[in-house]
Amino acid sequence: KTSTFKEWPLPKPEHHTVGGASDVQMDKMDRPWFTVTHDKVPGEFGMVGVFDPATGKYEHLDLNQPFYSQFNAIAADGSIVQGGLKVDPKTKKLLDTFEYTKAPNKPQGNLMGYEPAMDSKGNWYITDFGGSYIVQVMAGTKDVKWHKTPTAFSEPRRGKMDDQDRFWFAEYTADNIGMFDVKTSKITEW
Repeated sequence: KTSTFKEWPLPKPEHHTVGGASDVQMDKMDRPWFTVTHDKVPGEFGMVGVFDPATGKYEHLDLNQPFYSQFNAIAADGSIVQGGLKVDPKTKKLLDTFEYTKAPNKPQGNLMGYEPAMDSKGNWYITDFGGSYIVQVMAGTKDVKWHKTPTAFSEPRRGKMDDQDRFWFAEYTADNIGMFDVKTSKITEW
């Protein structure tokens, strides 16, 4: 409306070579959520952050979890999915966690989750960039299912869930678009 920009500085970490925020996800109250470099987290990405443009205040959430990640998504119920964490945007409290790297049925190889999503039933998904899987963690049981992409070594990444419970993702090294249909557990590639 005004063609103007406004910037708000974030706290600068003392023990990192770079700082800042990444992967912005707007909540249903028009507040941006993102990950922000923080000295409590060893990696460059990590602490969950939320900014309230109405007050001009930034807040980081120390959810006391051993894992954080760069990527964010929004669940059908309005919760924020930050890596393997599900956060209530109103109370800013941890609702659930999703861990797949210690699953007893974990396949061999270099597994590396890239971007999370959540379906309408609260099941959690992540693209496995390292092993070419779509990983599914069931909300109630925490059972982990591994869905291999039809194209080997496709390196799926940047997944988003649509309103029909279809998980869309890029296949980085296969030059494909992929879609995992939650209802049929089928992956289609184009």
